[in-house]
Amino acid sequence: MSNHVGMLKIAFKHSPIFFLFILLTYLTSFHSYLLFHSLSEMFSIVIAFGMFAIAWNTRRFMQNNYMLLVGISFFFIALVDLVHMFAYEGMNVFNGSNANLATQLWIFGRYMQALSLVAAVFFINRKLYPHITFAVYGIATIMFFVSVFYFHIFPDAYVAGTGLTAFKIRSEYIVAVMQLLAAWFLYQKREYFEGPVLLMLVTAICLSVASGIFFTAYAYVYDRYNLVGHLVKMCSFYLFYIVIIRTALVNPYKMLFRKLDRQHKFKTAVMNTINAFVIALDRHGKIVMLNNACEKATGYSTDDVRDTYLWELLMPENAAELKSEFECLPDVARLKSGEKCWVTKDGQKIVVSLTNTVLRDHKGRPEFIITTGFDVTEKKQAEAEREHLIRELRDALANIKTLKGLIPICASCKKIRDDQGFWSMIEEYISEHSEVEFTHGICPECTEKYWKSVK
Repeated sequence: MSNHVGMLKIAFKHSPIFFLFILLTYLTSFHSYLLFHSLSEMFSIVIAFGMFAIAWNTRRFMQNNYMLLVGISFFFIALVDLVHMFAYEGMNVFNGSNANLATQLWIFGRYMQALSLVAAVFFINRKLYPHITFAVYGIATIMFFVSVFYFHIFPDAYVAGTGLTAFKIRSEYIVAVMQLLAAWFLYQKREYFEGPVLLMLVTAICLSVASGIFFTAYAYVYDRYNLVGHLVKMCSFYLFYIVIIRTALVNPYKMLFRKLDRQHKFKTAVMNTINAFVIALDRHGKIVMLNNACEKATGYSTDDVRDTYLWELLMPENAAELKSEFECLPDVARLKSGEKCWVTKDGQKIVVSLTNTVLRDHKGRPEFIITTGFDVTEKKQAEAEREHLIRELRDALANIKTLKGLIPICASCKKIRDDQGFWSMIEEYISEHSEVEFTHGICPECTEKYWKSVK
């Protein structure tokens, strides 16, 4: 099932239950508007707290900090909305509470939501410090509560008998523009999100904008524009629920590890492109994966050799040594590197220069071993040939030095004495200590001398 189909299936599967709840919430308005308002706000508050719970508890795994910042912000938005619900006219929870107090709380929550959605886009691929972010939101929320409940310096948003103030109406339009900017920025970063996730996030933001527009039109807090605004807000939060909570719980890897998945694909592509051999092993020495170069050199595929011990497959001559190294792995810093002889699938032997890297978990226990290597068979053959040539040259040089040294020679018969004290003819001695061969003849002087005497 594709991601698009999966997301739409989730949305449509739960939409009847959601719309039934919307209908029941709407019907309660005929009995008590306060009951309707409380149910609609509680729906949004529960979702917002749920978004925070998911984001906060998965923060160590999130590669995309957009969801983390949105989740943290929605915790404080839910807190403000909760106080807004209790401060609503007619609830009588706070002394002296009126429509203005509830509207002030409302507009602050909307500013916080709009600013957070804009800021979150800029933290998609930037580092975010969750605890510092939580503290900043907490300080801002406390300062707002102090300004409203203690100092009473926050601008009025609603005046009894007159309706909404210019500050409140302008604020709703400012918030709407900010949220539209957030949707546009989000679209610009669309490569970081699955298509359906992006679509529903943008739709949720647009519904939030529409909700704000309705809240600029009501004359008193119980009229139909206020009611429609709350229903549209519920739809917006429902989409946030589908995107963040349902997606995070049902298919967390696509939501939380999308960037990691892209990095994994990139690293796999690089690993399969390089000419070096790469083998991934588990901590017991069993093969997890071979890269393309290794498969081509050995004749084995990953599927054929997965869960097979490395020494049984490629290095049977070093089986005992390798098995011992892996048994001692928890107590040593690294595996030995060096040149090893591999036996390929067709029985050929190749010499490979290997380097081993041990990957450990957070407790320092070995988890995986990455073995990389290069085929040095031709290099070793060339080295052997070079060594043989050097030995031959060294032997020849030794013989040449012997002939250049002091040679004991008879002044009369010209015989040469060797190291053992034996005398031999000069041509005999030179033939034994070099590759020189002699041919015999008579020089002109000797010819004249000996032949003259014969005549």
